[in-house]
Amino acid sequence: MTRGRPLRAALAAACIAWALGSVPPVWAAPSEDSAGSSSADQSESSDASPSSDAEGSESADPSATTSATPSGPGPACEQPPQATPPIVDVPWTMTTYGAPERIWPYATGAGITVAVVGTGVDAAHPQLLGKVATGYDVVRNVAEGNVDCAGQSTAVAGLIAAERINGYGFYGIAPDTTILPVRVTTSPQIIPPDSDKPLTADVLAAGIEVAASADPDVIVVPDIVFVDSGALVSAVVSALNSGIVIIAPVGDAHPTQPPDADMPSPEWLTPYPAAYDGVIGVGSVGQNGLRAQTSQVGPYVDLVAPGEGVISTGIGGHDVFKGTPFAAGYVAAAAALLLSEPEFSSAVSLAQRPAAVEQRLTGTASPVSGYFGALGYGAGLVDPYRALTEPMTGLAPASQAPYSEPAIDPDVAAREASSERAASNSSALGWISLAALAGALCVIWFVRRSRHHGFRPVIASPTDDVERDREVEFIPGEKLFGAPEEPK
Repeated sequence: MTRGRPLRAALAAACIAWALGSVPPVWAAPSEDSAGSSSADQSESSDASPSSDAEGSESADPSATTSATPSGPGPACEQPPQATPPIVDVPWTMTTYGAPERIWPYATGAGITVAVVGTGVDAAHPQLLGKVATGYDVVRNVAEGNVDCAGQSTAVAGLIAAERINGYGFYGIAPDTTILPVRVTTSPQIIPPDSDKPLTADVLAAGIEVAASADPDVIVVPDIVFVDSGALVSAVVSALNSGIVIIAPVGDAHPTQPPDADMPSPEWLTPYPAAYDGVIGVGSVGQNGLRAQTSQVGPYVDLVAPGEGVISTGIGGHDVFKGTPFAAGYVAAAAALLLSEPEFSSAVSLAQRPAAVEQRLTGTASPVSGYFGALGYGAGLVDPYRALTEPMTGLAPASQAPYSEPAIDPDVAAREASSERAASNSSALGWISLAALAGALCVIWFVRRSRHHGFRPVIASPTDDVERDREVEFIPGEKLFGAPEEPK
């Protein structure tokens, strides 16, 4: 999306190219024909299950490109990546989001560009044909980011923009989005690296700068570092100030054994750029809605998204992936959908976009709960449907206005107090009158009853049994002590 900054973009690209010792990147628009030829030799693409300790390489067949390759950069992959077979099953994420019925009537990502700064993107994948721009390869300093030796960024791109094709159960939830690949590493890095060629903060910063110079709407960074860097901070701040939304995973290095498993992730595992202000940090959950065991825990978690058992585009086919990079892909898709919705995009200025997108996505996330609460789940599970459909005021979801005491007019208050006193007095007089009337009735009843009985206590007449008990026969002494009478 053009934002009227061609001079700034050109200068940034030139400066980066000078720093990297390369020519400025060529941002070719995606073309179905060129994409098909871009990885002609990559139909044997990689077994793309992400692995942070997989050692990538720096070589590939130069014929698998969409633009002329300067002499001397070397092949993209040391060995041709292994192709993955297609998967026809419908993933659980498709039924969770129900994009065709619930999301696409509102937005499809049309007109939005998402830069994927990671391992490169396989532009020859059948579901990505015509959707992937040429991009840039920072590793080899050439204008071709559409080569992927590992498959991770291809999977992230697929979660966003993969076309819905008959015979495949999987598709992206923002299928009209354009993908801009920027390659900064040959192998995924989502836990602290143990290889001899780790992705460094400075190289990642260069990748973000290159991506930002092409004016995308969103940058998603599937690969992260665990060391803060002034260059990385500068690249992130510059992109955010340009109105570009930045999304990054929070990492997959959380301890799995107690007692460390029951505490927030150690400080030395702080993920960058997710930990920077303004960047949307994304954790991973499974189909049951619970945080993935290795998804990191800390104040840098803003949202969670599906990241366990995720089917997406592999090299040529499909694969099943797990990890926070793929959760970040779903949040990037949600951001693309939101920015392509005319009402939202027209309501916020360019400078407001990063904050507006973050507030809308976090404000409409579906609540989820777990052991770590917000440190593990952020605001909840990203929900593109709610983000597109819930009423909003300004940047955030509509909410009830806080209660405030109404202003009180002293004269009105005095009249109301007087009325209340009068009502209270009337009520008291009423009760007194009622009590007096009841007392008078009691007196009248007592007097009338007393007159009837002569002011004597009323004693019940004795019963026959009582009367007989009182008639005691007198026996004279001579009878009592005399000789008994002779029987007659």
